[in-house]
Amino acid sequence: MFSRVVTLAEKAGKHVELLAVPGINPWTALVQTAAMLETSRIVMGLSPTMSPAEQGRMVGDAWEQLAKPRPSLSLEIVMPDPSQSMFFNLGPHPPRLWPEDVELTHRLWLDLVDKGAGHELRHRDVVSVALQRLQRDIQSNENGEVLEVVAATVKAHGPQKIAAAQETA
Repeated sequence: MFSRVVTLAEKAGKHVELLAVPGINPWTALVQTAAMLETSRIVMGLSPTMSPAEQGRMVGDAWEQLAKPRPSLSLEIVMPDPSQSMFFNLGPHPPRLWPEDVELTHRLWLDLVDKGAGHELRHRDVVSVALQRLQRDIQSNENGEVLEVVAATVKAHGPQKIAAAQETA
């Protein structure tokens, strides 16, 4: 495996330093090593047995287990076509919003200002209120409707749209 990595790196004109890290859980070992090396990005190939989202979740779960303060890390998964990658930010990070979500936030802001919320109201306040309401709804006993809406939203954005957005990161 090391020989293949060196060959690919040389073809791309990149220098690599290889490192073998012992560990029981490869995801934990990967994230702990990245944190110790103070890197900002982890790059890996696509797993033959997992989707990119599953790989992202495994690395994200390992990141959550790091001692605080946890470093900001991003994960790049190189697809079979090496010119394409998927990117995941690990842990809390500002979300990339769809244009229609930015537009909806603005329309809600306009409506709230028109209804007397005050000129001090900002778009971030609209998002904050929406997130607090979502949290309340999720924690209620009647969260089935919220889960249905979330599932429909994920389905509407689909893997192709999400992959395209991540490739432009």
